Amino acid sequence: MRLGRRGLVRVARAVLDRYLEGRAALAAELDPEKRTLLLFALRTGAGAGEQLALEWGDLDLANKQVVPRRSMALGVVVPTKSGKETAGASQ
Repeated sequence: MRLGRRGLVRVARAVLDRYLEGRAALAAELDPEKRTLLLFALRTGAGAGEQLALEWGDLDLANKQVVPRRSMALGVVVPTKSGKETAGASQ
């Protein structure tokens, strides 16, 4: 891996292929509900606490984005670590 001109990480195709194959294999082993939750986590990058604290208002269906505005820690809803809204693409 190396950092590209735009600040993006470049990953060798073989590494990416192994990652995608592993992700697909793991998702195929789960029941539909667990598979949906796993793929949501992988595709959005939302942490466990952010996922637990999601509300319908955090979904931007028009732009196909999830915008976590809060997190849950020890059963208490708190602002995200950065205190900022972060958009995670969901496809």
